[in-house]
Amino acid sequence: MDTLVGRLCQYVHGKEIHNVMDGTPINVDVTAPGAIIALGLIFLKTESEVMMSRLSIPHTHFDLQYVRPDFIMLRVIALNLIMWSRVHLSNDWIQSQIPEIIKNGVKGLSDDDEMDAEAFVQAYVHIVAGACISLCNLRFSGTKNGNAQELLYDYAIYFLNEIKAVNTASGNNLPKGLYCYVD
Repeated sequence: MDTLVGRLCQYVHGKEIHNVMDGTPINVDVTAPGAIIALGLIFLKTESEVMMSRLSIPHTHFDLQYVRPDFIMLRVIALNLIMWSRVHLSNDWIQSQIPEIIKNGVKGLSDDDEMDAEAFVQAYVHIVAGACISLCNLRFSGTKNGNAQELLYDYAIYFLNEIKAVNTASGNNLPKGLYCYVD
């Protein structure tokens, strides 16, 4: 099992150059998504702190530059599969998934450094999306929980308002102006 987990972690991080059977280098862009989900499913509901640290979301500006935003979303989903009992139905829980460096980066958006702003915003959007998927599409799917539906609806309206104004009575205090930084 350790060799399988080690190999999957190599496929996620790609820090060491190892060759696949045919001798070609591992393409992390291809291997990481499957490896992340595989690790999440292997360690489903185990509350493994070791795997939590191996799949952690980037907490430094340097690390943020080297992890694709869609991989960050997959990491959030996998982490929440592993830490199943820690998934809570609240806006505070979703916000707790976002590292402080990303929260601060999104709060201080400026046109001075567009590359940094884009990295922060894309990470923020993907982390929130991953948390919403973990919460409403995995943890509370099929429960007919009205609070889960309402929370997901609020985030859907929030993201839709970033694209085009949608009339809603929700008075959320989520960051504005993210659309210009996301593809």
